[in-house]
Amino acid sequence: KSNTTMICCCRAAAICAVLVAFSAVVGRVNGSNPVVLNTSIADPHIHIIGDVAYMYAGRDKSPQARGFEMPDWNVWSSHDLVTWHHETTIFPNQTYMGQSLACWAVDVAYTPRGGKPSAFYFYFSDGHLSTGVMRATTPTLSDAVDVLGRPLLTPLLVDGNYTYDPTVLMDDDAAGSVYIAFGRHDGTPSLYWIAKLATNMTALAEAPRPITFLGAMPGDDKPTLHKRDGVYYLSGGTEYSTATNVYGPYTYRGSTGPARDDKNYGLTGQAHGRYFPWHGQWFHVWCEFVDQNNTLLGRGRGGGDGKGTVASGSGAETSTGEHAYHAYRDSWMTYTHYRHNGEMVDDVSFLDQDVGRLGVGQYSGQWQRIETEWYMAVAGAAATVELPATQPVANASLARFGVTLNAPGAAAVFPNMRHLSPKGGSLTLCYASCSGSGAAIELVYQASVLARHACSPASSGPSNATVAWSWPGAPSSMANLSLVVGNSPPSAAQEGVTVLDWFRFH
Repeated sequence: KSNTTMICCCRAAAICAVLVAFSAVVGRVNGSNPVVLNTSIADPHIHIIGDVAYMYAGRDKSPQARGFEMPDWNVWSSHDLVTWHHETTIFPNQTYMGQSLACWAVDVAYTPRGGKPSAFYFYFSDGHLSTGVMRATTPTLSDAVDVLGRPLLTPLLVDGNYTYDPTVLMDDDAAGSVYIAFGRHDGTPSLYWIAKLATNMTALAEAPRPITFLGAMPGDDKPTLHKRDGVYYLSGGTEYSTATNVYGPYTYRGSTGPARDDKNYGLTGQAHGRYFPWHGQWFHVWCEFVDQNNTLLGRGRGGGDGKGTVASGSGAETSTGEHAYHAYRDSWMTYTHYRHNGEMVDDVSFLDQDVGRLGVGQYSGQWQRIETEWYMAVAGAAATVELPATQPVANASLARFGVTLNAPGAAAVFPNMRHLSPKGGSLTLCYASCSGSGAAIELVYQASVLARHACSPASSGPSNATVAWSWPGAPSSMANLSLVVGNSPPSAAQEGVTVLDWFRFH
């Protein structure tokens, strides 16, 4: 039951480049879903800074809490999204808040943008009352100081409306603009607000303005902004809208969560978290109510719980009909995929493996199949692609995905592969298409090829192939295992596209 690393790619430099990020973590896996076991992590926001993931979050005080009692904020770090290290605890008495149990949602930004950051800005909620800002010299926020000694955002700035749950977007425009959005959204008109931050990051460069929508978007608070391919995504839980201008108007696109209520892993309008990219993959981290997940009961896909009851800031208990849930949350993570039309889909099928307990970046040779879009990193011309549907997709959550590898050096990495037989066995590969010339799939251990299959150019549609594999020596000597997809020979020019759907060990 060794932990190993798999890679899909063309050989040589591409393999080495993507292995660097994961070679240090093999053999010390302790991650799972929830992201950190036996610990409350609420309203998580993850940012990648210096190729390290930093998670900034609040904490619920007690599993028996009847309302939101949040005594502090915490910073966690990870090099692989698997192993997490606690870095810092920030207490409200380090800010203008003083003693408080209202350490609500936060977000982080940093400067300078082009080079090594030297200043980090921590935007924090004082319950539903206001938003403040601290400044630090390290992403761990170990030396964070309340810069203003007073709120940055108050209801007076927005006609008496809410100024909590900040989300910060560091735009990729020529000006390097940074925006802060916040507030509570109750349909139309919008009560989400947005403003550009000044260059010092501790003041506003403009008066906040309401974010505009074309129509209505379900949800309440917890706005989160991110940008992909020139499109702004504004989400509230799993509900989201898109626009080509950061101020709007935004068009509602749907929910990233599953179209089911029986077991949705908390992926609802209450799933406060963040979508973020790393190493060519997109991830979604969010918090869910522990009672809800333990009972295997779902909550509605809207901003409330589907029964008209929402956990309120005044301490009302979260409930779904006759089932009561305490205000105690942990955080989960899965992969997020983008359809050809830009719609987002949270990968619930990954969570269904072992009830999601293994967590991203970990795989089991005992699974019925390993979907190729579950990779942890890509190199070269490898990417997630939506697979053709045999009939119209009625709901985005039903879309299917694979990995396209359409040039030499294309690679997809699957670290921490568990439960492989010490005697070897067989490997089934499912191609969505294979129109390349000379393309081949190889199972590689260090420099040894354990198995290989030549992809036939005639395989333009879905097809399966099964090949035998075995260890080159004692399996106890394993360090890294790689699944290699590329050309045969590697120097040959590749024509067409190879799209791999899934693979399975026997």
